[in-house]
Amino acid sequence: MSTAVVKRQKNETIPIKSLVKKSKIFSPFRTIGHVSDGSPFAIGTLGATFYIVTIVGKSFQIYDASTLHLLFVSSRQTPDSISCVTARSHFVYCAYGNKVGIFRRGRLEHEIEIPNSSDDPNFKINKLLVFNAYLVAITDNRVYVYENKAPTDKYPTEFYTSFQVNSIYGSIVDLIHMPTHMNKIVIATSKHLLVYNVKTGKNVYTSKEFAETITTITPAPVIDFLAIGTTEGVCKIYNIKKAKTMKTINTGSKSLVTSVSFRTDGNPHVVLSLRNGDLFFYDLNKNARIHLLSNVHKEEYGGVSKVQFLNGNPIIVSTGGDNSLKEFVFDPALSETNSSIASPPRHLRSRGGHSAPPNSILFSDENAHFIASGSLDRTFWLFSLRKDAQSQEMSQKENKVKNGQMQAGASGKYK
Repeated sequence: MSTAVVKRQKNETIPIKSLVKKSKIFSPFRTIGHVSDGSPFAIGTLGATFYIVTIVGKSFQIYDASTLHLLFVSSRQTPDSISCVTARSHFVYCAYGNKVGIFRRGRLEHEIEIPNSSDDPNFKINKLLVFNAYLVAITDNRVYVYENKAPTDKYPTEFYTSFQVNSIYGSIVDLIHMPTHMNKIVIATSKHLLVYNVKTGKNVYTSKEFAETITTITPAPVIDFLAIGTTEGVCKIYNIKKAKTMKTINTGSKSLVTSVSFRTDGNPHVVLSLRNGDLFFYDLNKNARIHLLSNVHKEEYGGVSKVQFLNGNPIIVSTGGDNSLKEFVFDPALSETNSSIASPPRHLRSRGGHSAPPNSILFSDENAHFIASGSLDRTFWLFSLRKDAQSQEMSQKENKVKNGQMQAGASGKYK
């Protein structure tokens, strides 16, 4: 009788990520001609100056808002694609996977891992909010709150609490802080507005169900007021203290509202960005549309993902999935008699690149620092390796096309 012991063979499963072999010679340095991947940007302030943070996959780029010159690029790529960013003072907060990185001048200073999230491969942070001594991160149905370890800390890193939003209200779509509401955040779900006290984790207010599906919210420069964007191309000015819609703005389009921003330099204007690529400007005092900028960003690449006025300035910043960052400005009235007439916003400056992948690239000559690039979007660019501001499009201006139909003999857009 055989007494041989049959040993069990242990089969170890190797994670897919560990099978990917990285180059031992080359490492990612920087991207050329990539301005934005279509994710919403963030604007930070340093005194009277502004900077803009855009996402490019696993990196982010910081531009000077006054010139759109590239200031910093994140020093290393993140393990996962960046899902959202926010900025305050010298620090940029980036969410990637189940982590939040805190950067200063493009260099990582601290990294936070969301608790009990490592087992979920699909975990994603949809938005970050920094106010007072708190950092708030949201997913589709849960809110995570961090605070400063000490009053002298420069940024919050200590996990404080987390709470779940009841699924009967729908998924979380946006998050803001009302400036005069101490320790309060306003959470927008697809059909409701919820106010939570982050210090206690309690829900202190729940609105009635809205008829339209909510897509975005933003605080107004008036106490207790906020703007609500919807999927039907409608924006509501809502008084959260009175729980009442005070004004309804109809864009005349059924295109989804992706963001709303208020002008804060003394003019009662608001701008709405739409999925069809338009910017809609409205005068709150006159209750009338004042301007419409069409096709600011290409509709087939998602239109405008975000638009925002610079605080105290007549300058608008916008970005979209067409790999471009643009600024527009309202010029002052030429005379006091025409001060009530708002001139249309004009293009101020922009940065961009190909909307579709390039299919041919080459150096213009042996001693040049320009790369010539052609793409499937029918554009031809010269990209500078020295200075991002020197990059320029050499192809003809894009033909005018509306709803996929040719106008004045123009050919249709690349699909």
